[in-house]
Amino acid sequence: MIKITQRILITDKNSNNSKFWDKIIYSNASFLQKGNNIAQDFYFMIKKIISYKKIINKIKIHKNESEIRIYLAYIEDILSNYLFFHFHEEPEVVIVEDGLLNYYDHTFKNVNKKRFYMKKMLASLFNIKYSKYQGHSSGIEYEKSKMQFLSLPDLAFIPKKVQPLPIKEILINQPENHLYIIGQENLIQIIGLSNYKKIFFKFIDDLVEYISTFEIYIIYYKPRNKSLDFEIEYLQKAFSNFKVVILANNLMAEEEYFKNIRSRYVASMISSALLTIYSKVSNRKSRGIEFIYKPIWDDKISILFEKLNFTKLVD
Repeated sequence: MIKITQRILITDKNSNNSKFWDKIIYSNASFLQKGNNIAQDFYFMIKKIISYKKIINKIKIHKNESEIRIYLAYIEDILSNYLFFHFHEEPEVVIVEDGLLNYYDHTFKNVNKKRFYMKKMLASLFNIKYSKYQGHSSGIEYEKSKMQFLSLPDLAFIPKKVQPLPIKEILINQPENHLYIIGQENLIQIIGLSNYKKIFFKFIDDLVEYISTFEIYIIYYKPRNKSLDFEIEYLQKAFSNFKVVILANNLMAEEEYFKNIRSRYVASMISSALLTIYSKVSNRKSRGIEFIYKPIWDDKISILFEKLNFTKLVD
């Protein structure tokens, strides 16, 4: 077991416990931000890689440490990939939950190949090594990965080396009779804009029908990146009998929920934010908080949500 002598946090967030960390390295680019089209996506990719290069330069003084432990979530990301494969000869790696990734079979086969090799080319321009990987995309199947921390360890796709992730549960005494919808504009990169519009419209139509007999006061829509004009127009039309609030993107979906919403109904297609909110609500069952999802393809994510007794919107 490695003796911890210095804790270093790499983050794109400004709100962190500075007393816990000996050093905090801030990224000037969001780790999760992606564009809704090729041009936007290329811009954010370059911005992120430039930020990653600055981070790598700041931590290279630790490259030759005799022992080092690295916490990360997803080895397809350029910075995580570099830290996992190229930063240190024999690192001890700890995998931390990354949304839904740890609960279904996700490998290099699931990765968009054009996007991967574009990232590899751009990373090479900044002299950042970026490697193709084997096995699960979390990296847990490599020998250097010593354990994985998950909020729902009993449901882990790869159950070996799993430990419960310490979670500070949040008590919601009286959920509001509102509907909180979490958008997934990131799906445009996977299925294209035309297909995304079709499934978005269908999702909203099914949601309108499902809540038709419920006592709901406000419909909140939280975009993944930035809400699109056709989404706003369709939401306002579909929920014309409700007050519709389009939320800004300065908070993550789960942060927005606990800070400002605390609704009785939470809905999305297959967003990992459903799982994050579910795992943090301490009294979700006793207070009747309902999680609603709409499967967009037959996959392991839907199976996970079924195991958690989420409400499934069916055709």
